[in-house]
Order: sequence, then structure tokens, then C-alpha cells
Amino acid sequence: MALAPESGLGKALSAPALQYVGKISYSLYLVHPFVLFPLQVIGLKLVAAGVDRWLLWAAFIALGLVLSMVASAISYELIEVRLRRLLDGAIRGMFFRPLKVGQSA
Repeated sequence: MALAPESGLGKALSAPALQYVGKISYSLYLVHPFVLFPLQVIGLKLVAAGVDRWLLWAAFIALGLVLSMVASAISYELIEVRLRRLLDGAIRGMFFRPLKVGQSA
């Protein structure tokens, strides 16, 4: 009942922004370590230089979230949408020949 379309949670999860995050979630899962690791390295160097840890922690969360979402959106668009469309067309052409007019399957 919590996810019924009329429930508060169901309405919140049907928001376009959350639907998009769900769509790119696998890309987010794959890409986020590559985004966060350089931020961690930079953060450690800044801590060693004397920058406040709490300020760096807040910046890490905000910047990491934004950069991970951007990288995930790019990855989703380039790999999951465009590359799949390209490969589907190429593979379909290799294994299935188009039907000629008047020819039945």
C-alpha cells in the first residue's frame, strides 16, 4: 500500500527527477568510484595542508554528488542509449535479413 499511486510515497517516487535518477542508477553505481576517488585524494592532501576537515567533508559530499550525477548521466546517454542503439542495429543486420516486399516471415 505504501507504493500505491495515490499514496504520498508513490507520488514522491513518480516525480520526474527521481524517475531520471532511477533510470541512470546503474550508471551511477558503476561511475561513482571513479568520481569519488580523485576527490578523496585531493581531500587528503588538503587535510594535510591544514584545511578544516568539516569543510572538506561538506564539499566532498556536495561536489561528489553533483559530479557523480553528471558523470552518470553522460555515461547513461553515451553507453546505455547511443551505443546500445548502434550495436542493436549492427547485430540485427548481421543475423536478420530484411524482408522483401510481398515476402512473409
